[in-house]
Amino acid sequence: MFRRAFMLTNAARESAIRGQRISAHILGIGIFMVGVMVLSVALILGLGFPRYVNERITDDQCILNKDHKFYYAWVSDADHVNYNRLYYWTIKNKADFLYGGANPEVVERGPYVYRETRTKFNIQFYNDRVTFQTMRTQTFAEELTKRECGQQCLENDTACIMQF
Repeated sequence: MFRRAFMLTNAARESAIRGQRISAHILGIGIFMVGVMVLSVALILGLGFPRYVNERITDDQCILNKDHKFYYAWVSDADHVNYNRLYYWTIKNKADFLYGGANPEVVERGPYVYRETRTKFNIQFYNDRVTFQTMRTQTFAEELTKRECGQQCLENDTACIMQF
């Protein structure tokens, strides 16, 4: 009876070893398949994705003809608004400075705020390039100037400025 129990355990061991071999074999195949899938995805992303991104950027940002969907926005440049702030140093004692030889007493004035808009004109399209000229227009922004400088800064102010 003891011998028979020993034989059963040997049979059980062989069965367990066979099961482990099959499990290890299946695990190896699974790891190999996952590796192949990861490699495939990496190759697709590595080779195809940069080309796709480059084409999208080129299509969206390169205006190569008048039929482009962003052509009119690009010409008027409505999204680009720049505010320029000008500060002046004016001479308070200009008569004493100019005629009396006194040192100048200077006062800072500003900021005078100007809104800059840009428009493209004389646009010429060639095969893969575009030439154009830009016209910049400065408009006095009275509300911003009053908010930042106060009531004393107006567009038609007279200033006495030294030139060096």
